[in-house]
Amino acid sequence: MSRRAVAATLLSAILVAGCGATATPPPASPVVGATQALEPATVAPITPTPAPSAPLVQTVVDAPTVIDVPTEVVSTSTVTPAGASIAADGVTVTVPAGGVANDTEVVIARLGAPFGMNVFAPIGSTDPSALAIGKSFDFGPSGTAFEQPAVITLPYDPANVPDGTDPARITAAYWTGTHWAVAGGNVDPDAHTVTVAVSAFEGEIFTTIAIATGVGILINQGIKWYYGAEGVKSDAISEKNAPKWVTPDDPNVRTTAGTANVDGIPLNDPAKVADYLKRNADKKPAPVTLTGPDGQPTTLGNKYSQAPGKGWQKPADYLTKGNLEGDCTDVTNAMVSMFRALGYPAKGVFGYVVDKDSPHAWAEVVIGGKPYLVDEEGKLQPLDQAMTSMHLIRPDPDDPRASMWDETGQAPYKAEWWNEEIDVNGSWAGTFTVTDVTMTDEARTDATKLAADEGCDLGEALKQLIGKAIPMTMDISVDKSGKGSAIVFVDYSVIKDAKGEPLSSKPSEENVTYVGNRLTLMTEGGSGGMTGMASRSGSTLTIRGTTSLFESGMTMTGVWTVSRNE
Repeated sequence: MSRRAVAATLLSAILVAGCGATATPPPASPVVGATQALEPATVAPITPTPAPSAPLVQTVVDAPTVIDVPTEVVSTSTVTPAGASIAADGVTVTVPAGGVANDTEVVIARLGAPFGMNVFAPIGSTDPSALAIGKSFDFGPSGTAFEQPAVITLPYDPANVPDGTDPARITAAYWTGTHWAVAGGNVDPDAHTVTVAVSAFEGEIFTTIAIATGVGILINQGIKWYYGAEGVKSDAISEKNAPKWVTPDDPNVRTTAGTANVDGIPLNDPAKVADYLKRNADKKPAPVTLTGPDGQPTTLGNKYSQAPGKGWQKPADYLTKGNLEGDCTDVTNAMVSMFRALGYPAKGVFGYVVDKDSPHAWAEVVIGGKPYLVDEEGKLQPLDQAMTSMHLIRPDPDDPRASMWDETGQAPYKAEWWNEEIDVNGSWAGTFTVTDVTMTDEARTDATKLAADEGCDLGEALKQLIGKAIPMTMDISVDKSGKGSAIVFVDYSVIKDAKGEPLSSKPSEENVTYVGNRLTLMTEGGSGGMTGMASRSGSTLTIRGTTSLFESGMTMTGVWTVSRNE
């Protein structure tokens, strides 16, 4: 939209939204790691009889467990000396009568991502290979001891078990603090459960596995994770949910992306970054410098970690918590999120390094029309050059993890995916969301006075507007040279003024350019604008973009997404 149409209407919305009226607060943010609504946990007293027969697991705990993936508590229950049976999210914990001497709290938490299933983790040569076939659960509080063993029944998903698997190869596994080990257990192939007994909760995490290779099943034997061509169900890529780990609209991701640079050149200046990379194509890979959690500039350098438990952190957590330590999936998802937040075409890609026994992930990003790879240390280099120098291997088409992904979807890897230009001509519909508004002291003083004249508080009005998804449509028409126009309509009528009347808004026609799937809407005098990247997920086309506009001492930033079906 034109600079004045967007900024002036926005300022009007700020001054009147909620003034003298009851505001509708924005929806609460979802809990990180939550996957779906849970059935309430049930706690049932049991008769004073022994707990069901199950092998007692004498776990070996090597070190304290630090869970660095999202979790969700599915049950917090009090068990009395009379005993109880707790059922939640498919898990059952049965404490027999006399199992505790006093009322005791039992907490069951589900892990929302693979934990410690890094194929690069050190393993013994005789360790059997295993497939994760169920969710992972943490039982606590750590240090809880039982007078008589408590029985844990864990569910597994039969769809994750390869055809023909002997039920005798299905078992429970637990995390020792440093690695996964076989726990044993009674298998019920009809109920799809494995049952074990424990004398205490010592910080272990339990899951269910199917032993894929190896002779025999020995209790407390370490395992390695099998990522062969069959039965692969144990990570976000094979489970086809890798897109949820790319989050370009997250405020922390956008903030980090906005302050990142390549050798001092702001990452949010694509033309200058492209020119720099072109001029330095023959030099060493160029590291992306980020603002770390401590507020200081940093490069990933040697922060790449193969430590157990790392992997599949949410980009915002990876970028703002800890010390930017993570494995290749963490770096990949964070970098794809950052680049896409700034409007670059980017994909996470799964493959291998050196040989097909070493899975790997990396980011591919298009800068100035040329493809670059972002490695596990956050360094940029031409894609073809990186594939050779890093000894990277693309997976075979029948490999179940042969994928590329972004927040719009996951698909089999397609060579030169960046050359597939999307036709943006036509009508699009979606939303526009204001993410931030800043003002000079003079502008804020004026706006505060104007807001007071309307009978409202400026700060409160800003809270009511920022983060609100406002309907937006675009009708785009560009020619073969990538030049054209767009009629843009942001429907501010969803915002009411102090009298409860909807704000007025009207469409505006803007000049646009469209090159390399990047759409740019130009504003008056070069005072900001709107840019977006077109992408495809199946038959759905999406343009996801950012907005930066400046007007009379005010800066407004926003994000917008429009889509249509082919």
